[in-house]
Amino acid sequence: MNDRRTRLAGTFQRFAEEAQNRAAVIRGIVLTGFPQGQASIQTVMLHAHALAGTGETMSADRMGAIGAEIEDLLRALPPGSGPAPDLQDRLDALSAELSGAARDFDPNAALDLFMQRIFPAG
Repeated sequence: MNDRRTRLAGTFQRFAEEAQNRAAVIRGIVLTGFPQGQASIQTVMLHAHALAGTGETMSADRMGAIGAEIEDLLRALPPGSGPAPDLQDRLDALSAELSGAARDFDPNAALDLFMQRIFPAG
C-alpha cells in the first residue's frame, strides 16, 4: 500500500499546482469581464471542466463542484452572448471560492482520502 501511495504522491502534488494555475486563469478572466468575449468564455469553460473532472478524482470534491457549476452556468448562456451582471457577480464569487479551494488543497490529505476510497481496509 505504501508503494502505491509513494507512486501517487507526485501526481497529487502536480494536480495541486495545476489546480492553482487553472483557478488563477479563471479568476483573471472573470475579474476582467471576459475581455475576449467567446474566446474567454471557452477558456474558462475548458479550465472549469478540467477541474470538475479531475477535482473529484483527486479527492478535491469542493473544487470539482465549483468547476462544474462554473461550466454549467457558462454553457447555459445563449450562443454569442456574455454573462449578464447578475451572472457576472455569481461567477466572481465562484471564481474567488475556487481560488481559495485550490490554494487550500492539501495533496497529502487528498491522497489519504483517495487511498481510502480506492483501497479500503479490510
